[in-house]
Amino acid sequence: NMPALEAVFDDIESQGITDVYCLGDVIGYGPHPEPCADLIMERCKGVVCGNHDEALLLGGLGFNGRARKAIEWTTDQIKPGFFSGPVVRKRWQFLTELDMKIVRDRDLFIHGSPRDFTSEYVLPGDAHDHNKMGEIFEAIDHRLFLGLDFFLLNDPILHGRPGQHLLLPRL
Repeated sequence: NMPALEAVFDDIESQGITDVYCLGDVIGYGPHPEPCADLIMERCKGVVCGNHDEALLLGGLGFNGRARKAIEWTTDQIKPGFFSGPVVRKRWQFLTELDMKIVRDRDLFIHGSPRDFTSEYVLPGDAHDHNKMGEIFEAIDHRLFLGLDFFLLNDPILHGRPGQHLLLPRL
């Protein structure tokens, strides 16, 4: 969704933020996969692979019907053909070689969870699952940034041991 992505980058720029990390799912949502991927390539310091990005190569295994159709359509739009030019091939290479995780200083950037980098959801009820949250916090040195979650919190930060923080995107 190019208008939404442009609005996000406008807001980021208005706040003076210079280092932007994308937490995955560059494609798979909306009708503009090519320009969205190009803008992410241009503006983000780092990008991790999301489950929709991963589905470009593996297919929509485990996706619901609508999501599977969306990834099939997106793949048809983005995958280079025999006569595709260098821009199309560069975009495809970018999307199919995304990192599963990025570590900067003591911060970990992933899409899913430390237990499954692309596909494990962190759901609101998981805050009470001491085993799952314990395993997640065990993987955190300082801060963990997640892209795939469904926490609806006013303060999207959960705390583990002293100095550990799980940061979730605001919805």
